[in-house]
Amino acid sequence: MAKIVSTLSDSAFFVKTIDAPAGLSAKDYPDFVDTAAETFSPFPIEKLRRGYVVRGNSVAIFAGLDERIFSGKPESDYIASQMAIPAAALAFYADLPDGEIFFKTDKSLALISIDSGKWKKFNAVKLSGDIISDARALAKMQASSTEPNSIPLCSISSPIRPDRKKVSFELEFFSSLKDASSPGASGDKKTFSAPVKLLACADVRDKSLLKTSGKSKLKNDALMLALKAVPVAFALLLIMQVAVYFKEKSLENLESELAKLEPQAKLVEKQSEYAAELAVFNSDKLRSIRALAIINSTRPDEISFARTLQESPKDVEIQGTSTSVGKVNEFVESLKSNPEISQASAKSEVNRGAAKFTIRVKLK
Repeated sequence: MAKIVSTLSDSAFFVKTIDAPAGLSAKDYPDFVDTAAETFSPFPIEKLRRGYVVRGNSVAIFAGLDERIFSGKPESDYIASQMAIPAAALAFYADLPDGEIFFKTDKSLALISIDSGKWKKFNAVKLSGDIISDARALAKMQASSTEPNSIPLCSISSPIRPDRKKVSFELEFFSSLKDASSPGASGDKKTFSAPVKLLACADVRDKSLLKTSGKSKLKNDALMLALKAVPVAFALLLIMQVAVYFKEKSLENLESELAKLEPQAKLVEKQSEYAAELAVFNSDKLRSIRALAIINSTRPDEISFARTLQESPKDVEIQGTSTSVGKVNEFVESLKSNPEISQASAKSEVNRGAAKFTIRVKLK
């Protein structure tokens, strides 16, 4: 089943939009966001889950407490999702009109003030069942002078399914809250998209929980692969023995010969099952699969692997091609920042417009 993007209630987050300093690198954004969150959140930074999205030089920062973010549904229920983000992180990539607009999800209602395409104010409340009362409460929080019934509204549809590079989502626009509240109301639907890589920065799930879940899935996948291989191994052995039989015995002795082979075949099957179990539960045997999974997790589309050599449980050599040497260097830098990798280096050369490389990686 394809993974989905799970949206969390915007009412669980403190939201602030600021401009990032010119030239701020991607690796510096987390520290920049933490510093900003400390200034606008009423709670200590260590108690908050933080996420952010970037569009141009504008950064929307989301900070919230565990007990509010996961109050209606435990965090473990979101493990299977590709990401779990505030719904407003998606709206940040929509072309919302200047002025004030309500943003509605199945969990919350938010009021956003926009000037020259940039968010200036953001407040959200949990839906109470009376959207008019919720809207009036938001207008008061935001010190809005506009009658809430006349403020435009847009709502988001779910589930939201991503592809490899982008997340597409649909918003339904109404000219006013009053129109949206009318029975059978239908608005103008528009589709927008956001880059997967940028949206992932708004994922507020516990990274250690995701890491543990990923390791469990890897072990389970290896177990299933080994178990599936047992019948295949048994079938191949049986075919080989039948082939020997045809060379050495006549057809009329087939039934009696197969009866003799049956105990041996059962023994081979049992031994194959035992060998598969040993292969699954020996962590060293799984390291080659784990190593490739770790390295491949940050591989960009411009990098292609041609050959992988596992020199030892912790040393891996990868040969391949890329569109440029710069992409190879970026990939190596991302490997160095992976907490499960202690060293990463590369040798590259350009041949006929393609960059060939050899990357060496040492796992911790």
